[in-house]
Amino acid sequence: MANEITNLFEEIKEELNISQIDAVSVLKAIDEKIRWYRMKINNPKYKDIVPIKTKALMKLKAYIQENPNDIGKFVNSSIDDSKGGKRKVYGISFGTTYSSIAYIDENGNANTILIDCSMEMPSYVAFENWGSVFVGEAAKEMLGFESSKVCGYIKEHLGDNDFKFCVGKEEYSSEFITALILKKLVNEANKVMGDVTNDIVLTYPTYFGNETKNSLMSAAKIAGLNVVDTICEPIAMAISYIGHLVTNQVILIYDLGGATFDVTVIKINGKDMQVLAADGFRTLGGFSWDYEIVSYVLNYGEQHGFTHEEMFDCDLIRKAETAKKKISRQETAIIKLMGERIELTRETFEQLTSELLERTIMKVREVIGQIQSSIHVDKILIAGGSSLMPQVRTRIMQEFPNTNVEYFNSNLNIAKGAATFGLGMVK
Repeated sequence: MANEITNLFEEIKEELNISQIDAVSVLKAIDEKIRWYRMKINNPKYKDIVPIKTKALMKLKAYIQENPNDIGKFVNSSIDDSKGGKRKVYGISFGTTYSSIAYIDENGNANTILIDCSMEMPSYVAFENWGSVFVGEAAKEMLGFESSKVCGYIKEHLGDNDFKFCVGKEEYSSEFITALILKKLVNEANKVMGDVTNDIVLTYPTYFGNETKNSLMSAAKIAGLNVVDTICEPIAMAISYIGHLVTNQVILIYDLGGATFDVTVIKINGKDMQVLAADGFRTLGGFSWDYEIVSYVLNYGEQHGFTHEEMFDCDLIRKAETAKKKISRQETAIIKLMGERIELTRETFEQLTSELLERTIMKVREVIGQIQSSIHVDKILIAGGSSLMPQVRTRIMQEFPNTNVEYFNSNLNIAKGAATFGLGMVK
């Protein structure tokens, strides 16, 4: 079977006109070629060849979807470093809700690369029935009108071999969807940098086991990327933070992301770092706060005769997230739904979500309880987009009145720390 597929690939490789050989690129090229042939079905010149070509392409597509890591058997691809010298290595923070990518410039400074004019790209992928794929902001925008075709929070499904995201007759694994996100980050970074490299350092949360890490590595391979090393997220963040240090310190990282919460205590001694304790929740993050707003609006809607289905059809989840962000900057947010203007004050919002916040504080206490009583936490870094909610900083300062608290963007600094970690690994 493998030889047959290899021969088939060699026969149509030139026809596919692909510049980079990886599963994502090849599958996209196959879909485009299948559509091209189907448009020619009524042309006498192509009438006889269309069924033969489409059947061959469909067979190749099915094999690659089932065995994406086998793409390397077809061809030995190489990266041409046309500029000479040391190639870049990107640091990637693959987040549950947002991802980012960074590099080290010629002066040794870590910089985040803009993707679609933003430092953070939504970790969303959307699939159209005709084969088109959208990644990032374009995919997230489709939540409002074609949510069944949009896949988010895929990081939480890595390592789950039974997970499949279905659109029409097509099924996509968590590794393949993750590969699309990673490839988008690197492709866009290369466009911005005017460079060609596929070398990356990947980060992972402390709760990832070996199976999940291997799944992440497979996704990178499917995307045609070369993982020069991996590093856990809190260590990457600490590496990025080292430049801000005056003396050796013990820091506690409170990282409240879009879908997860992590707390880590790290001892920094010069460039040496040691994780003293770590824990968290895999299913507690900003979306938990969003759903408290959703419940609040649903209760309001029920009192005014609206059904849940009607309200969800009005892009309720996205509107809840927008309201959360607004209420982090101002005292009141207005949610427009079904002709109604629903007012949500910051005070009400903080009451609705107080139990969620207390769960994170309890976890911080547990983690601190794991370290020796003689060790003192010098600084608390609050990280993650959801930590921008005023209630987070206020509550932490209440809990630790004598400890310096500082906000430190997790996604951006995780990517920067990973890029710094990868410096010198690629010759």
